[in-house]
Amino acid sequence: MKYTIGTRGSKLALYQANFVKDKLENLGYKCEIKIIKTSGDKNQTSFSEIPLKKLFVKEIEEELLEGKIDLAVHSMKDMPYEEVEGLCMGAFPDREDPRDAIIVERPLKTIGTGSERRRIVAEQIYGEAQILPIRGNVDTRIEKMKNGDYDGIILASAGLKRLGLQDKITKYFGVEEMVPSPCQGIIGVQCRKNDVKVLDILRKIDKEEIRKIVEIERLYGELYNGGCKNPVGAYAEKIKNIYKIYTMRVSKDKLIKNIFEIDEFDIEKIKLEFMTKG
Repeated sequence: MKYTIGTRGSKLALYQANFVKDKLENLGYKCEIKIIKTSGDKNQTSFSEIPLKKLFVKEIEEELLEGKIDLAVHSMKDMPYEEVEGLCMGAFPDREDPRDAIIVERPLKTIGTGSERRRIVAEQIYGEAQILPIRGNVDTRIEKMKNGDYDGIILASAGLKRLGLQDKITKYFGVEEMVPSPCQGIIGVQCRKNDVKVLDILRKIDKEEIRKIVEIERLYGELYNGGCKNPVGAYAEKIKNIYKIYTMRVSKDKLIKNIFEIDEFDIEKIKLEFMTKG
């Protein structure tokens, strides 16, 4: 049997889909990739106008529910917080560098970013520069900068590294300086809840520690309604037996940052901490 993997058609999305395909084929499962164009790919408006994350996954999830594909590969930071009935995340096989990064072409008078979260933090870091909206895939954004539309652009370092473009990075932002979007750099593999065969296969490439990190970061994002229009950042890492969690959100135009240290993976305890101090 050959398993069909659904994905968006950008270079980065295809890299991620092929990453999963290679892992499954190394285990002996034949796979093929199907490119699915989403509403988000067709919509090239600015970040102040774009609707929520659903734009980047809706059509893919519909094909999964209809049985046209067997599994779907997503960037977890693009996944809506509400679950779709009949679907589940079967595996989290990888996390690349979660940090944001800036590529600088010339003295910074204008900086492009497609993220409201990055815009707010960049305005504090680069007070004299104008922060402007930008859309398009990684290559398109770099080309716009080279053409003079922007002097620099801020992107996720995960995408740049996966595409072999890390040499273009001028600076990485520390996770405490520019808190990443929840699950930035994490690949998620989605399947049907009742597809026992695919679920069993995906368990072989699932990483339990990444799964816990996903739960923590998405919990914060969901609590504070993180999305394209409501900027939220959350990054968790396990150091020895401690979960260190960096968070940011905006409340009444005020940027709120926190660092939590939790001594066990107890999601209710973590939720209480977020609600009390978040």
